Amino acid sequence: MNHQQPDAKTKINYAIIGLLTVLFFIPVLAAYDLESIESVTIIGSKEDARNIAGSGAVISNDDLQKTMDTDIHKILSAVPGVFFRTEDGYGLRPNISIRGTTIDRSSKVTIMEDGVLVAPAPYTSASAYYFPTTGRINSVEVLKGPAAITQGPSTIGGAINLVSTPIPADEFGGEVVQELGDNGMMRTHAVVGGDNGTIGAMVEVHEHSTDGFDSIANVGG
Repeated sequence: MNHQQPDAKTKINYAIIGLLTVLFFIPVLAAYDLESIESVTIIGSKEDARNIAGSGAVISNDDLQKTMDTDIHKILSAVPGVFFRTEDGYGLRPNISIRGTTIDRSSKVTIMEDGVLVAPAPYTSASAYYFPTTGRINSVEVLKGPAAITQGPSTIGGAINLVSTPIPADEFGGEVVQELGDNGMMRTHAVVGGDNGTIGAMVEVHEHSTDGFDSIANVGG
């Protein structure tokens, strides 16, 4: 089958249409209010948590800085009605239950990062085989009761939203956190970035390693 190639006149017409389309959207984008972009939080602040249907809790960055915990189990232990079963001792694969729901793989709790579902197939297989790296999280929000319904499927127990590190506002800056501990534990968290009012950017690095708290003899034998 022969395909007829567009002639020069047709190509020019296509180019004119494309140019007019771009020119049409430029003033629309210029008039767009950047402040109208929806926030990635599902509650907002501790004060906002008092006005939601059901109950909720916000673990702020100040709270996380006081304890410097990187284990999600220890972080959520401050929230009433949240239960968990440890698996690896470091919170890498948590089993979370809210209000007495099934605890295996947090299958009855919606897990999100910045308001986005983290489960690979949340509507067909809600079990959380992946969990965000808690050491780089800025704050944690927990919803229980009717308020969690709007956050997605598998919200019988509730919803948990982990808010990632925000881009440093107004000026260029950053920070570096270095931790050393028992069993060869070493953690590095570095953030650098800025916002000039028009565009913002950030580079974040997080590395957490350990030799483990136990030794297994005859591995693989």
